[in-house]
Amino acid sequence: MSVIIFLVLLAAAIMATLFVYSGVVFGIPGNGLRVFVLVALAILAAWQCTTAMAHGDAAWIMAEPRYVDRDGVHCCGPSDCRREHAAKFRETPAGIEIVTGAGDVVLMPRHLVGQGLYPSINQDWWVCVRGGVVRCVFKPTTGG
Repeated sequence: MSVIIFLVLLAAAIMATLFVYSGVVFGIPGNGLRVFVLVALAILAAWQCTTAMAHGDAAWIMAEPRYVDRDGVHCCGPSDCRREHAAKFRETPAGIEIVTGAGDVVLMPRHLVGQGLYPSINQDWWVCVRGGVVRCVFKPTTGG
């Protein structure tokens, strides 16, 4: 849906640019630049909205700057974080073991609380993976 909105606004910007060069918009000479600026602002606003909506359910992770991994890098990029089924996680004394899609087990050490291991805002498990590396895990505080 956001792609369609962006494409419509892009088409409007192209039309506004053509009007600027012709110098006539809506039959009023010299109005082209004003329309171009308004359309450019509308495209910028739409782009900001699509960037904010890119995370969907995981937007709460991206919105919080204190959610960083052990290297101090934010947990989440445009498509890094997702909700995962509880069966993929197992708590051990050493930390949380995560079963990856390939069947490998990755350990998120318990000492990384506040540096990649955080409480979830709901009863779901969340994992942020970037470049094939688990960056952050969000654990339900109860249940899960």
